[in-house]
Amino acid sequence: MSTQSQTSSQNQAIKVAEIFQCAGNAFTQLSDLVLQLQPIHENNTGKGKWSDAEIQLLHNAVKEFGDSIHDLSNRIKKNAGIVIKDSMKRKESSEKPRNMPAMVSSIRNIPGTVPYGLVHDDEPTIPKKKMKIIPISK
Repeated sequence: MSTQSQTSSQNQAIKVAEIFQCAGNAFTQLSDLVLQLQPIHENNTGKGKWSDAEIQLLHNAVKEFGDSIHDLSNRIKKNAGIVIKDSMKRKESSEKPRNMPAMVSSIRNIPGTVPYGLVHDDEPTIPKKKMKIIPISK
């Protein structure tokens, strides 16, 4: 592995670690806030009671976080799909025989045969019905 790719890989690992640290801090704060919302004892004197506006702020923050994560997830799935499709196209084109027209021409030159499932020299297809091959009598 080259030094540049090692450095890039290390930078990515650091960024991922920072993301998890930020997420951990955010979820710790969220759990503290949720605990404050629920009275522990029935004889709670109302100390620390949340106003409707504060509850709405927390609701909005959590909803915005969820929406952002959902959007990011969809974007990553879409990008992964594009990468997979491109990879499949490259693999398909690399596996396709390069001399297909030559093979078709040689088949067509054999007397009494019809190339099965070929529409044009360079476009192989799967026929809808099986073709009956009738030998040409001399």
